[in-house]
Amino acid sequence: MKIIAKSICKEFDIMKNQFYHENLSRQVQIVGQMRGGHRRNILESDADASRLRKGLSLPSRRLVPCILAALTAGTVTLGALPCAYADPIVRSSVTEDIDAPDGVAGSIDGSAATITIGTEGGGTSPEIKHGSGFTAVYGSRYRGAAPSFTLQGGRAVIRSGRMRQLYGGNARVQTTGGADASVQVTGSSVTLAGGRSTDVFGGYASAQSDSGNAYAVARGNVVHLQGGEYQAVHGGMAETRTNAGSSTAIAEGNTVYISGGTYRYGGYIVAGWARRNGAGIAIARNNTIEITGAPGPLPALSGGRVSDPSDISENNTLIVRRTKGITAISVEFFQRFVFYAPADLAAGEPMLSLPSGAPCVELEGAAVEAYLPGSSTADVLTLLQTGVAGITTDAATKMTVYEGISGTLANAMYVDSTGKKLLVRRDGAFQFTGGDNAKSLAETMAGAAAFLGTGANLFTDGGLASASAEAASASGFAPFAAMGGSSLRHETGSHVEMKGMNLAVGFSRALQRGNDRLLFGPLVEYGRGSYDSYVNAVHGDGTVRYLGMGGFVRREQANGMFYEGSLRFGRSDMDYAANIRMGSGTVHTSYDTDANYIGAHLGIGQQVTAASGTEREMYLRYFYTRQDGASATLSTGDRYDFSAVDSHRVRTGVRWTMPQTGGALILGTSVQYEFGGDTSATYHRPGGLSYTSPSPSLKGFSGSLEVGWKAAVRENMTANVAVEGWMGKQRGVSLSAGVEWMF
Repeated sequence: MKIIAKSICKEFDIMKNQFYHENLSRQVQIVGQMRGGHRRNILESDADASRLRKGLSLPSRRLVPCILAALTAGTVTLGALPCAYADPIVRSSVTEDIDAPDGVAGSIDGSAATITIGTEGGGTSPEIKHGSGFTAVYGSRYRGAAPSFTLQGGRAVIRSGRMRQLYGGNARVQTTGGADASVQVTGSSVTLAGGRSTDVFGGYASAQSDSGNAYAVARGNVVHLQGGEYQAVHGGMAETRTNAGSSTAIAEGNTVYISGGTYRYGGYIVAGWARRNGAGIAIARNNTIEITGAPGPLPALSGGRVSDPSDISENNTLIVRRTKGITAISVEFFQRFVFYAPADLAAGEPMLSLPSGAPCVELEGAAVEAYLPGSSTADVLTLLQTGVAGITTDAATKMTVYEGISGTLANAMYVDSTGKKLLVRRDGAFQFTGGDNAKSLAETMAGAAAFLGTGANLFTDGGLASASAEAASASGFAPFAAMGGSSLRHETGSHVEMKGMNLAVGFSRALQRGNDRLLFGPLVEYGRGSYDSYVNAVHGDGTVRYLGMGGFVRREQANGMFYEGSLRFGRSDMDYAANIRMGSGTVHTSYDTDANYIGAHLGIGQQVTAASGTEREMYLRYFYTRQDGASATLSTGDRYDFSAVDSHRVRTGVRWTMPQTGGALILGTSVQYEFGGDTSATYHRPGGLSYTSPSPSLKGFSGSLEVGWKAAVRENMTANVAVEGWMGKQRGVSLSAGVEWMF
């Protein structure tokens, strides 16, 4: 036996040298004798067999070692040898025609990789082919006999070109000797923006065992159909094959996004396909097809395909989002239907239509949701229009209609008397359910008012000190400036996290009146920040900006007492965006609005300088800010009015400036109380009805600790910087900086 094995090894060494050094072309077909007496063609695909029958080369770096190991171990005979071919050519991008007998791939070991084919506007160039036939493109690919393998993160981007199969991730595990085979392909994707392909797979997982168990999972894979030409599209496909064991195939959480592209005759699109042979189970669940924009005619659409009626297809979703006039050959294997009606959908204009020859749309036991824009005025809207077969429902069919982000309409969705149209009427009983959503909208106004308060603190803490110092060294008006940044969380019953910068600049002049000094001047203030608001599960974000002007006056007495006041007015601009959960879906909404504001403050305090040079400042200040109300029409069509925000705030504190070597140390502490700061949002529905949200409020105590440093930068210039930490109703840190020039 050893002599025979050695002889066989020698023969295969000769074959190896021929394959690699002489590049011989020959016809090869290996038919295996399986355990149990079953015969099968073990060529990897029909395309491979065709290639070999045409006399094309069979180079493989893995063929000889695998064959020799199997023969030496005595586990197989020559008749049972698997056939191995050339691996795909490894490339990160292909922009010119390429001869690729087994295709091209970003990786061939199953590691995460991206491959990009073609260029924008490149049409059907480059061609991925061998001889007269086109070959495959893989983001990541794996072939092996390991009992278990997981491929994650393969990606293929097609801008132009022509190929046969197209995979984001493709993994195949094939075992013999009764060993189990397990494979998973997750998180892979294909973006088809141009070019031409026959079969498209976001992720493909194949497990094959001669007599063991086979287990394959395709999970969380994505296909983006943006352009190009295709025939068969699969978000994720899991396929198992075994002759004696149990077969389990699972396709779940895969998605196909459709915004463009053209299908060829016989085409179809499947979100998730679980296919098995023999005993076991196939499961296709939580897969989604989402149609956006205005793609052309679509082929047959399937949510979750399985091999047998006894298998499981559940919670697979068809989403038609903000588009209309879409046609498809058929709609099958969906258990959820979600329609986001566009704002310009007119009465009698269907969002999705099926031809007369389409099979029945089965809504038995299904969940059907419609999301209407708040601005829609049509009395009846058509979601789905079918042909002769029509639409079927039963008592378990659940239909829900949402209006904007604000509420629901009861008993508003129905199938018409012909059984061919799925309709929504606007006269259903409205129920306001958007309390949290409306409060989230109002948080923007509360955050903007709080941000104006941060600017007021900057002016009184740093701007007035700079104005006083500049005026002391000038005979006329002298410029001053103070700048600060902050990251503060404002508790409002929910909370707003605000980050931004504030600036106060102006001119100051001092007039001597006996032992007293009168300080006055104009000022300009500016602020820009971003925020995140959180109301239970609703997370909003946006920006706040304000620009204003005004003036100030301050009287400083010889005994250190001072009295001060300011008046400011301007305009603030706010925008908001959020993905808001409505029902089982998510609705994106946004708005942009602005409002006038006015602010004022009055203060009293005393500055005392000790013999050591330490300067102590005690102060009590009252701040008033009013931000006017505003209105906004959301991107979802909902119309809201926002109430004005009146803020009444008192702050008292003490600050020490202590001379040190090279400068001065600044320490301070303060307490403030907000008496107001309430706001709300009111939803106005066509017909005169209105609903008001719960009110966020800034009311409450906050305290701060401050530490800073002041030092001479040059002979006539002094700079200071301070950090203030806040706790209580207002939490976080603020940073302020100022410069004093001596003119």
